[in-house]
Amino acid sequence: MTKYERNPTYTREQTSLGIKAIGAMLINSILIPIMVNKFLKDNLYGEDGLSDTVFFFAITNSFIMPILKIFDPNYLLLKLLKKYYNSPNVKLEMNQN
Repeated sequence: MTKYERNPTYTREQTSLGIKAIGAMLINSILIPIMVNKFLKDNLYGEDGLSDTVFFFAITNSFIMPILKIFDPNYLLLKLLKKYYNSPNVKLEMNQN
């Protein structure tokens, strides 16, 4: 949706994108477990209840998200390919063919 907005600067576009991503993550990690536990299970505070579910969502998100940002396989692959194609030997070979 951010691409269809008319943001005057790239910074505002990225800010809008970040706000939408945070909102979606909050809905997924807070509102959906509340709805499921309230209407389907009726178990808010017991074992496998809402508090347990939200706690483990928070712990999982706090560890997994930074790890995925640090060890992003796509980024690492693109970085290696860029390094390979920008090396002097490869550039020399490409120019001589």
